[in-house]
Amino acid sequence: MPGGPGALLATDADQAYVLDDAGRVAAVGPADRGARRRVATPVPGPSLVAATGQGLLLLASATGGVAALSVSDGRLAWRRPAGSDGRWTALSARALVVGGRGHRALTCLGRSDGQQLWALPADDTGGFGAPALAGDTVYVADGRQLRSVDARTGAPAWTLLAPDELAQDHAPLVAGSAVFVPLRKPELGILVVDTARAAEQYVFAPAPAADVRAGTPWRGAVVRGAAVWQRGSTVRALPGM
Repeated sequence: MPGGPGALLATDADQAYVLDDAGRVAAVGPADRGARRRVATPVPGPSLVAATGQGLLLLASATGGVAALSVSDGRLAWRRPAGSDGRWTALSARALVVGGRGHRALTCLGRSDGQQLWALPADDTGGFGAPALAGDTVYVADGRQLRSVDARTGAPAWTLLAPDELAQDHAPLVAGSAVFVPLRKPELGILVVDTARAAEQYVFAPAPAADVRAGTPWRGAVVRGAAVWQRGSTVRALPGM
């Protein structure tokens, strides 16, 4: 049905936000039979990602830039055009970090107005991986380095050298004081870092299941304080710290 439900973008305590089949952003409440409102997508382009917080729906795409909509009425709060590296985003209590996955810089934007707060260049010629935020700390892969950066100022906190290149297409997972980062060659496993010591805890590298093809990446999420990882048909939960 034209204008019907489509891909889920994000949720908050009151609404879910979906991209309908007409390419608009629709807000839907838990008891609603239809959308409360629909607005044109302010950042057209592929790989649309979204997050919510402090009364805003943040949207970013590979080619359309980054924008924020008011969750109360759908009005545009601010927009930064294409070239803002909006495909990979991470949300903090006060800001939005954009960039990563091959980009040579991370940029932190103020969530209320979209203005640049700081920018950080990558050390590796291949650029950063996808960033992750935990509180006021950004964790991001930079070649063989896992970098910890203060999200408020962009100041480096610590850097850890991994045994091999880190994956660029999966943001680090944070569970308690542990950070989990897949290595770029999936067969080498997942690096686990103790952030309290800024040191490697171990590398999880199990023998692959019979159905796993070479190069099949790890995919993970944090569930009830554990990092749950899947590769092929096998799912494993690694405890946080």
